[in-house]
Amino acid sequence: MLIILFLGIIGLLFMTAPPPDVTGQLHDVYKTMLHGGTSMSLNGTTKILAYLFGLCATGTLCLFIIVGAVRKGKLDGIRPWLIFASVAYLIVYSLTYFADASYVSTGHTRFFLGWPIPTAWMIYAMWATPILFMLIYIFKFRDWILTEEDEARFKELVDARKAAES
Repeated sequence: MLIILFLGIIGLLFMTAPPPDVTGQLHDVYKTMLHGGTSMSLNGTTKILAYLFGLCATGTLCLFIIVGAVRKGKLDGIRPWLIFASVAYLIVYSLTYFADASYVSTGHTRFFLGWPIPTAWMIYAMWATPILFMLIYIFKFRDWILTEEDEARFKELVDARKAAES
C-alpha cells in the first residue's frame, strides 16, 4: 500500500508543470554565470506532494521499526513507547518541513543558535528524534531483544553443543 502511495505521489509530481524559469538563468551582470529561477518549493502542488512524500518516508521508517519489534506475534511492553517515538518523529518532520516552506516563501531573516530556522530544526530536532528509538532499545532490551528466558535457553544450547563436541 505504501509503494502505491509513493508511486502515486511521484506520478503526480511528474505531471506537475514546473514554472517556466525554474532552471538556471543567465546572470544579469556575469554572463558566464547562471543563477536559480523560481523555486519549485513555491508551487502549492509541489509543497503538498513533497510534504506527503517525506511524511510517508518517515512513516515507513517508523513502521519498519514497529514491525521489526514484533516478537512471537505480539508487540507487548514496548508498543506505547514505539508509538510515542513514531508520533514524535512525524511531528518533528512536519515542523521541520513547514519551517522550511515558510523560510523559502518569506526569506532569510530568522535564526536560532546561529542557523536559519529550518536548518536548526534539522540539526537540533530532526537529527536527534531517532535517539528516542535508541533509548527504547537500551531501556527495554530485556523485554524486547533478549529476555531472561531466551538467554537461559541460549546458554543451554551452547552448553549442549560444547558437551557434544567434547
